[in-house]
Amino acid sequence: MEGNPSLYRIIIEFLWQSGIRFHDLRCLFTFAWAVTGLLLSGQVNLGEWAGFGKASVQASSKERQFSRWLHTPKIIPSWVYRPMIGKVMAEWREKRVYLALDSSMLWDRFVLVRLALVYRSRALPISWTGLVSNSAMVKLQEYRSLLQEAAALLPQGCQVVLLADQGLADRMLMSVLQEMGWHWRSRVKSSEWVDYADGRQGKVGWMIPAGSRSGTPGTDLGRCHSVAGQLRCGCGFDRPAPFD
Repeated sequence: MEGNPSLYRIIIEFLWQSGIRFHDLRCLFTFAWAVTGLLLSGQVNLGEWAGFGKASVQASSKERQFSRWLHTPKIIPSWVYRPMIGKVMAEWREKRVYLALDSSMLWDRFVLVRLALVYRSRALPISWTGLVSNSAMVKLQEYRSLLQEAAALLPQGCQVVLLADQGLADRMLMSVLQEMGWHWRSRVKSSEWVDYADGRQGKVGWMIPAGSRSGTPGTDLGRCHSVAGQLRCGCGFDRPAPFD
């Protein structure tokens, strides 16, 4: 099957403008054809990618070429990906961006922690790390570097809102985000104590209207997504960054 020369040329131009350079120029061409095959086939399969290469090249030969590229020790994935995601993120200068912090279990032995840009109902990975763990709940010091990597890639002037699930709700994380100038939204347990703006103290669950359940579609809980109060800790209260 003949590839798409126009798409291939667009990808080549994008990669070159992103500042991606390989030890051999042929690696750039192979990478561009692999991306072309990925986009056109919609599958993570070398054999499928090979079908969208040049008609003059046998699919089996192209598949072996892709495999050699992927296993070349001189090519460091982060060196290739960071320039590309950095160029993409430049479009968000002076805008608000939503980053999703998520952890996923793999085979009950590993946990993948990922920080991704939320865009058009999709998650575009920015930074990630794999850990040996049997729990999706990860300590801040094990993934703090992901926040630093993302901060280095974000353009100047953008407003960052980090979204985190309950398993990653951490007062230390909230403190770090404040230092970075980021805002945050996180699910927390209904038993978490908060300090209301009027000085009262209570649990998050107490803010849920009678007769309703937390998370019920259509239930208006007002501004009680951890921004309505200050999360309580042993030394006082961690002040969340307001937004909206």
